[in-house]
Amino acid sequence: MSQNQSGYGQPPQPPAMSPPQYAGEIPGQQSSWPTVIGIILIVLASLGLLSNLCGGVAAVFMPAIMGAVGNAAPKDDAMIKVQLDMATRFMPFNLANALILIVLGVILLIAGIGVTRRRRSGVAKAKLWAISRILWSIPAAYATFVITNETIKLMQQAAADSGKPMPGGG
Repeated sequence: MSQNQSGYGQPPQPPAMSPPQYAGEIPGQQSSWPTVIGIILIVLASLGLLSNLCGGVAAVFMPAIMGAVGNAAPKDDAMIKVQLDMATRFMPFNLANALILIVLGVILLIAGIGVTRRRRSGVAKAKLWAISRILWSIPAAYATFVITNETIKLMQQAAADSGKPMPGGG
């Protein structure tokens, strides 16, 4: 009897290296895109949180900083007065904007963590963040446009009244 043949009445023995006898699910490697997208969302959220926390703090302390600069500058400096007035006048908007963007940053951070962990809720939170961010950007952009135009107009008027040129832009 040869090695490949079985004895009479015994089931045949398959060769040592044979393909599977029954079709089954072939295990595959998990896709890596959720991890990559999740990490990108986490990084963007972290940068946004840091930026808006600093922006909110700056909005609170800007009048005090401008006042300190105003005390160091000549008392009749119209530019410093205009900038101090504008910083004080629009502080509520700047604070509200910073707080809203901080909340949106937290939502994005939670979404990024969820996507990285392959949770469906992460995708839902990312969609919520995207829609909310787009909706908030419209009034925020308009308010920023109005504030900037008003600031420039008042600074030009102050420069014309004082006879000094407007400060350079950068």
